[in-house]
Amino acid sequence: MLEMEVLDFKWRVMPYEVREASWHMAVDHALLATMDRNLEQGKEVYPIVRTYGFSKEAIVLGHEQNGSRFSNLNGCSFTTRVSGGSHIYFTPEDIHFCVVLPSSFLPEDLIGSYRM
Repeated sequence: MLEMEVLDFKWRVMPYEVREASWHMAVDHALLATMDRNLEQGKEVYPIVRTYGFSKEAIVLGHEQNGSRFSNLNGCSFTTRVSGGSHIYFTPEDIHFCVVLPSSFLPEDLIGSYRM
């Protein structure tokens, strides 16, 4: 993992990696859970950014969606993500990113966070 300074913050940058969608969703979830746990314990945390690709076509469901209707996937994998929303179809040509950072790095209002 690389570390770099951006906007006066040290960032951890994970290298690009291609794997199954479920593996990447598990990594995203683990990074978020680890950040939360470290913040609760008063440990110093650094924002993390990573890019990745899926090794085959995948349907990624929002965390509250029921995957039972995706019974015939024609070789396409499916998994869930920790965030909400609807399902999304991805191909191996897509490039994904994940940013995990403490909420203290963001403006208080959600719309303002999109203006960063």
